[in-house]
Amino acid sequence: MRITNPTEITPVAWEGQLTMPATIYTGGRSAPPASMTLGAPAVWPLAAAMLNEPAQAWEPPEAGVDYWLVRVSAILREPAGMPSMIELQQTLQVMPANPDDPPESVYVAAIFPTNLGRQDKAEFPVLLAPDLSFHSDQTLDPVQPGVEITYAKAFMSMQGMGVGGATVSWLLKRQSGRASAPLHALYAVVGARRGVRGISLAADAVLSQRTGVALFRYILPEEAKAAWHATWTADQ
Repeated sequence: MRITNPTEITPVAWEGQLTMPATIYTGGRSAPPASMTLGAPAVWPLAAAMLNEPAQAWEPPEAGVDYWLVRVSAILREPAGMPSMIELQQTLQVMPANPDDPPESVYVAAIFPTNLGRQDKAEFPVLLAPDLSFHSDQTLDPVQPGVEITYAKAFMSMQGMGVGGATVSWLLKRQSGRASAPLHALYAVVGARRGVRGISLAADAVLSQRTGVALFRYILPEEAKAAWHATWTADQ
């Protein structure tokens, strides 16, 4: 399967301004808040997505586990004339939809990006290989299982962490004074041990902005988290 990096948010899960936590003391007037558009999570079952020809077969790297590819997409907009963003931390959490299922039965097996810097190209192909590893600048061989993603880099630096657990995060940094970032997309491979009756996703974001010598932090409001929250059954 081939996936093209989105150029617009469709469908929109939530759009609005980030908020400052009530417990934060700014020591003065805060910076105008940035706004964000969150796309609804896109989910592909890898049992089907990995196969590019009818005769192909794919063996998951861990027996007894089903996998899905999940895409998180968003657009961050800073206030006009205020290119003050330092960094955005975006988080994805996975959990069983049914509280009776063990929490460790659902986890993130791989993410992209994990380490993109100034030297990396603005657009390039990414291959999700049969062993569930992501490889930059590699394209799909149609006779082999795999997923190819046309990826567009939206930040100067994009670092991901937390693979193997239930929560992963990306730290996205922009050069000082750069204009508002375009749409950015983040990918995760979610695994669920067979017998799990459903999977839930939750998102969060923390933005750091600087105005003069003051540093301000803004968070995703609760209504945004509720609007983005997604659940699907393990057989979807």
